[in-house]
Amino acid sequence: MPPADSASKLAQTWAAFRNEGIRAVVIKALQELNLYRRLSLIEVPLEPRSARLVPGGRIAIRLLEGTEADLQAYSRLRPDVPLEEVRARLNAEHRCFVASLDGWLASAVWIATGRVRIDYLDCDL
Repeated sequence: MPPADSASKLAQTWAAFRNEGIRAVVIKALQELNLYRRLSLIEVPLEPRSARLVPGGRIAIRLLEGTEADLQAYSRLRPDVPLEEVRARLNAEHRCFVASLDGWLASAVWIATGRVRIDYLDCDL
């Protein structure tokens, strides 16, 4: 008799097949085997446009600075990212836009230009 883990995986696979089709099952299998990765790249024109969204009073959007206070705040938001990596990205002139709500970081988005290492894809773009 197969272990409960195998039965659970089989049930999940069957549900994915019924709900999403064979393509989804194949993609999930390839992802499990680390043979398939997907990443969305977004290109944003730098030409000025009128602002459509203006943040409310308690939300502030700004660039992350390399101060110790900023690094600690980022670490609380993203504890899975080593501070050495954050420092390295800032030193490489990557930009991190952060949104804070009542003084606490709530979101962060990194922007880089030129050649960038994407560990998730194990390649340079």
